[in-house]
Order: sequence, then structure tokens, then C-alpha cells
Amino acid sequence: MADASLPQDNLRGKQPLCASAYKYVFNTCRIPAPEQDVIGIWDSNEFNHIVVLANNCVYQMALSAEMTPTEIMANLSWIKEDAKNHSELPIGTLTAVHRDTWTKARSHLITKVQNIEALTVIESSAFAVCLDDHDPDSQTSSARQLLLDDGTNRWYDKTIQLIVFANGRAGLYAEHALIDATVISRLLTDALTNITG
Repeated sequence: MADASLPQDNLRGKQPLCASAYKYVFNTCRIPAPEQDVIGIWDSNEFNHIVVLANNCVYQMALSAEMTPTEIMANLSWIKEDAKNHSELPIGTLTAVHRDTWTKARSHLITKVQNIEALTVIESSAFAVCLDDHDPDSQTSSARQLLLDDGTNRWYDKTIQLIVFANGRAGLYAEHALIDATVISRLLTDALTNITG
């Protein structure tokens, strides 16, 4: 909506829910740190891109209001094809290991400037799209791939990851450091309503 407002969410139609978490849905990321993780929050006016993960490769894709669905699909198709030509280590799996282990690994990674730049691109992105090669054929097999996969081709610290399977099935993974399930539920409901009309 143009005025950046949403109708009030209510619990069982009676208890108003606070809407403050909506501002943390995009351009946020949990970052490992000694003792306690920190939350990275970036200005969406400056950081207007997403990251696309395919075959453990991470691509930066600029966003703009002028982009058409055809252009978005063309970019994603190019990424999917290009990723077939590369074999990268699944660095995103580090986001699924014990937080102290990930903290030490990230500290080692950021000793190189190019790694700092790459991590900034990932962490500041609006959200992540994960293009997977799996072909789940049911809700159960889709859920299994979403929740119990091997941890590759993911960045679990991103607040939002949209996982798209090779056969077109999709799911969403949300990291809950900043947002609760009610926010994600509203996001998905509104998105599906807009898609289906």
C-alpha cells in the first residue's frame, strides 16, 4: 500500500497485535558473535537487492519497482543455468552449525576484504531465494526438504528465505530472531491473495 499502512492484526479477532515487527522482515540478518548473536538491519533504500542461491553459489540480483515478472524470471533462469557451471563449497551450511563454531568461522572469513564484501551482500539483502534441484511430489516431501534437508544451498541467518524447487513447488523459511510466525503468516496470506487475485 502506498501509505505503508496495513489493517490491524488481531488475535482471534479481539486482541490487537503490535505491528512493530513488520519493519524487520526485509534487509535483516542474524549475525554470529561471541556470547550472543547480533542483528543486522540495513536501509532498504540503499540496499535494494536480493541474493539467489543455486548450487551453493550466491548471486546478487538488483530489485526495482520497474522490473517485470518476465525480467525477474529471465534473471532467475540465467542464474540457475550459470550455477550449473560452478562447483562451490556449501558455505551456507556454517549458518546451521553451533553458533560458537559459526562465530569462529565467520571471524576467520572476514580477515579477507572480499569475504567481508560478499557477506555484506548476503546479510544486507532484502531476502534470499534458494533455487533447489529437488522435485518433492507432495506436501510431506516438500516439508521434509524444507525442514530436514542437508543444509546446503541455504543461508539460515537470513530472516526470509524463499525456497523454490525444480518442479515449481515452493516454501518459505523464516528465522525468528526478529519476527514471529504471525508476521510471516500475514506476509504469506497477503502475497497469495495478491497473486491469486
